[in-house]
Amino acid sequence: MSSPAVNSTFLTTETVAVNGSASVGLGVPDVAYIFVIDTSLSTDEPDGDCGTVLDCVQAFFSKLHREANKDGSAELLAVINFDDIAHPSEGFLHPRKNSRKIEEEIAAGYPGGGTNCNDALLATTELVRSPKNTAGTTVVVFAGDGLCNEDYDPTAADELQRTGAIVHTVAVGDSVDCNISATTNYDDDTVGDYMENSLVDITQNGGVCTSVPDPETLPHIIDELIGTTLKAVKFQIDGGNYTHVPAGNLSDPLPREGATEVAFEMELPRLAAGRHEICVRAAGEDSLGGWANIEDCHEFTVAEPVRTGYQVELWLFCLVVSLTLIVVLSIGYVVIRRVTTGKEFDSQDSSSAASAPSDIHNYVSPKPVGARNIV
Repeated sequence: MSSPAVNSTFLTTETVAVNGSASVGLGVPDVAYIFVIDTSLSTDEPDGDCGTVLDCVQAFFSKLHREANKDGSAELLAVINFDDIAHPSEGFLHPRKNSRKIEEEIAAGYPGGGTNCNDALLATTELVRSPKNTAGTTVVVFAGDGLCNEDYDPTAADELQRTGAIVHTVAVGDSVDCNISATTNYDDDTVGDYMENSLVDITQNGGVCTSVPDPETLPHIIDELIGTTLKAVKFQIDGGNYTHVPAGNLSDPLPREGATEVAFEMELPRLAAGRHEICVRAAGEDSLGGWANIEDCHEFTVAEPVRTGYQVELWLFCLVVSLTLIVVLSIGYVVIRRVTTGKEFDSQDSSSAASAPSDIHNYVSPKPVGARNIV
């Protein structure tokens, strides 16, 4: 989360912008991959457009190598080809810096011999425990077209299990299946128990066994082996409930598979003055069905606007002007009112005078009592 910055401050008159990104498979590489490839004689059988069974398996591992690089999780990678015996490569290599060398090691195997799973498992265990394996997680992908038929020791798979490595197995072709009862026996061409071991037994520590009858479809299972999915992005304010970031505020719709990054951008509702915390949580799922939540929380402050001395003076000036204007208007109103009222009184007096007798010549004063006419 890039905004709001930790301990940043916003005014109550402002909106708080929240933005950042959530990703899966784009972090620091921390996985060591070991590719274990069955190159026994039976892998020389033709199988579709990709060539022989071994051609299809090698094409699958080549694509798996590229996808591991694209996913961003691969720190180290090693290759073990096996038939009668195991043929380990030079050991762990950087999957991107030594990409060409790894491709050469994947393609180096050729069909021949039996299927000595025991030796392949022992070589794998040795690699997992090598001091050069500095990764936090080791993932083994073990692909074969038949069950183990050379000096199998069941303790070899148990020893690999104790290393903690996640071991996936791939049953390649129509003669082998993760379901032991559906596997063809080489000795009498029947279906049933071939030997004590099966690819299911080799699968360890949460890994899965995947049956691929058609080797041409091998690339389709890569996401099942190392795939990740970004499922959701949610946010929380001040310890409340988590809420999904609206789809319109995401750069891409969710869920989103593979190594991916999704940006988010939104504005928080107006918050009261005080200290606040926002948390954004990204939820992801891996190919094993495991969930992980990554959370980022930032504290910030919302404050009331602070008036400066100039602002206070301006505010007081405006207040004085406003009050003065109110007083002037009030006085003006009173004066105008009085003038108007005086004119009304004058008008009334004039009306009264006009209605009284105005011809004084017609007025005869009464004679005083006892007065006489003078001739």
